[in-house]
Amino acid sequence: FPSHDRAVYTANALKLNAIGFNAKDVNAFNGFKTKIREKFARVKMFLDLIIDKKPKFLGEKIEIEC
Repeated sequence: FPSHDRAVYTANALKLNAIGFNAKDVNAFNGFKTKIREKFARVKMFLDLIIDKKPKFLGEKIEIEC
């Protein structure tokens, strides 16, 4: 699944309310690199969720009003 799906999946797993927006498609060469990177990122995401990895950079909570 695309990176925005991965971000929303991670947010949902952490019980956060999130929405993802689809980015513009990239050319064939960069699209191939992105797909390969995404496969590894997906595996890392699942591992991070399994071991309950905490964020590296975590600052003050910021409320965003809609």
